[in-house]
Amino acid sequence: MSIKIHHGPDGTFKTSGAIKDDILPVIKSGRTLVTNIRGFSKKNSIKVLGRRNVHKDFDVIFVDTEIQAGRDKLARFFHWAPRGSFFVIDEVQRIFKPKWTAKDVALLNYVGGTAQAELDDRPEDMDTAWDMQRHYNWDFVFTTTSITKVRAEMKDMAKVAVRHINLGLWRFYKTVEHATDSRGTTKSSQGTVKYFNYVPSKIFALYSSTKTGAFTNSEPRTAFYRDPKVLGLLCCLAVLWSYLFSKSDVKILGGADNTVTQTVEDDNQKLSNKTSKISTDGDSDSIANAAVDDVSDELHNKMGAIEPFIKATIITGSVFTGSTALSRGFDSTYAFSANYDNKELSFTSMDLVDRGYRVDWITSCKAAITLDEQTEYVYCSLDTLVTPDLPVNFKSNNSDFSSS
Repeated sequence: MSIKIHHGPDGTFKTSGAIKDDILPVIKSGRTLVTNIRGFSKKNSIKVLGRRNVHKDFDVIFVDTEIQAGRDKLARFFHWAPRGSFFVIDEVQRIFKPKWTAKDVALLNYVGGTAQAELDDRPEDMDTAWDMQRHYNWDFVFTTTSITKVRAEMKDMAKVAVRHINLGLWRFYKTVEHATDSRGTTKSSQGTVKYFNYVPSKIFALYSSTKTGAFTNSEPRTAFYRDPKVLGLLCCLAVLWSYLFSKSDVKILGGADNTVTQTVEDDNQKLSNKTSKISTDGDSDSIANAAVDDVSDELHNKMGAIEPFIKATIITGSVFTGSTALSRGFDSTYAFSANYDNKELSFTSMDLVDRGYRVDWITSCKAAITLDEQTEYVYCSLDTLVTPDLPVNFKSNNSDFSSS
């Protein structure tokens, strides 16, 4: 991790965010935590998180920076901090003041000078400590009200900065990752943006966010959900939603088109009235002869125009007036003719099958047309028989043309 900086105004969940994102993994890993976060301890961590969630090697070195001695001690961390320590320094600008001069920084040098620092394997001064912090396996997380208050040598070594924004909605906040040489306020400088981050209540139980121990989310800015643009968008969506569900049959949700349905019903009635009744139950002499190859385009168009409602109009005796069967077995194609609109139309059994009908050959001059479990029979006349095309077991007698 090296160095990470959380920054933002007071009340933007910097400290709680650092605990949630950075300290919780440390608690589980067993590293030593060096921090000045008020009220944070290993004992309290076990109490809040449970012993099973706290590594047995995890330890906390708390430095009270409310007093000057504590601030001086933390500023000289490189004099005493164990190797491999993880630092979380709250309000870092109070510890490493941005207005320090070179003389002020020199006061932090290792006691005994460079020679003693080499003997103790410690950095001799603060600049060296920041340059070699990875050599000692130190990681740092800083929180501050403004990234401009962090000293330049510390920002130069930092890998990432995270700007915090309070959304004014319970314990939610927004974060914007960016390079440390900017404030993260422009689009060009921004990296990963997390619009909704949430702080669980147990995080606040791990430390004291204020000296009184109480936390109040008092955000002076208008909450995002009260933004006029957001409210306007929500209102438009609500109106659209209400309109869609106020319709009894919404097409987009699968409702029927009443106009199309009525048109189909009218066409079906017209077709029923204008065609003659199909020959059934012994009326075999009313069949007209037609050629198989003479398939009428007009009938195709008429039948296609009322799809997919054609199944709803069961073929009764009023649709087809005749058929001519050229039978060569059960896989044969049969030709039929019908009188539609005073026009002789021709079609085949394949045309019917394509539209969902079942055509069954019964005899050389009798076929059954079935749709939705309703069957009608059609016949041919004696003079349309083509003897060579009949099955070998065909016997010409009157029973072939009797009523079914």
